[in-house]
Amino acid sequence: MTFGFYSWLRSKAFATLFLWALWAAQGYRLGGGFNLLVTHPAFYFGLSLGSGEAFASDWRNIEAGVYRLPYDMHLSHRQYSPAFVADRVGRLMEATAAAAARAERNGWDEVPTRFKEDALYPEYYLRTFHWQSDGWLSDESAAAYEAQTEMLFSGAQDAMQRQALVPLHHWRASQPAQSAPTRLMDVACGTGRLLTFVADNHPDLELAALDLSPHYLAAARENLAYHRQLVSTRAPHEPRFLHANAESVPEADGSFDVLTCVYLFHELPPHARRAVAREMYRLLRSGGLLVLSDSVQAGDTQLDGALQWFPQQFHEPFYQSWLHTDQGVLFGSAGFEPFHFEEPAVVHVSKTTAWIKPR
Repeated sequence: MTFGFYSWLRSKAFATLFLWALWAAQGYRLGGGFNLLVTHPAFYFGLSLGSGEAFASDWRNIEAGVYRLPYDMHLSHRQYSPAFVADRVGRLMEATAAAAARAERNGWDEVPTRFKEDALYPEYYLRTFHWQSDGWLSDESAAAYEAQTEMLFSGAQDAMQRQALVPLHHWRASQPAQSAPTRLMDVACGTGRLLTFVADNHPDLELAALDLSPHYLAAARENLAYHRQLVSTRAPHEPRFLHANAESVPEADGSFDVLTCVYLFHELPPHARRAVAREMYRLLRSGGLLVLSDSVQAGDTQLDGALQWFPQQFHEPFYQSWLHTDQGVLFGSAGFEPFHFEEPAVVHVSKTTAWIKPR
């Protein structure tokens, strides 16, 4: 399979799923925000057209040797199995219909009661972000998440996430040889999708995955195990999985050489962003690298109008403040300095920045 056919197939498959999901949601009276979300042509077609930009950037990086072709291009991957596809599509249709109903009744706090009674989970976390069932706190949510996000971005979500591999590649090329393994932790790892691409391109790294959701952390464990099985390689280090809040990580100062973080900061209130930035600084060794990929911000693209409209339709209560957050101030006040790399920081609706803890 060529990369061009692979990207075309992903784009068309997830665009079709989007239309199918609209059909699934029609069982509910779609009023208010959700109706606008799924029927607003400028928003969806803007995202759909931009997927080509993400795939083009992906291919340039592959051609330049920054990272490998996606491991899931191989037809032995389970995503091409009819049984696996049927299971994920079924879950996605159920999740979409449930999200439509939840948006209709404004059920922003419909998360399992046991988590509300646990001091580990801050109040801001106990929400049905994106109107998804149980927020981040169920196996059903974790099983539907990857297809939901790919559906929204016409199959370009992975391509945008892989941009985080670019500063990692350049930073590693600049490092002197060392006998100790390089330690990388993905903060708010979600289902572990990014970590599978990290492992595929940097099998020598000692990996750790951190997430506050035990259900998404379990999905990350399964995703990494499946990747190892698929590529038939035995990495020298078993990944570690940490169930913790990114504001307070139970690891020693300077425990990691690299931290990656994808799509966390736009879902944090400002005080939590500052706390996580400080904790990241503490966790990195001197000279260590922080790679952040998150939503574009105000002024980054021509989609500013859609970006203002987007959080009104999803349940994204902290997104507006992220649009106007100065990353230089946020990470600079924690002690970081920018790490510059040549490739464009903005790809479609994702922006990648990188930061160094000074020696």
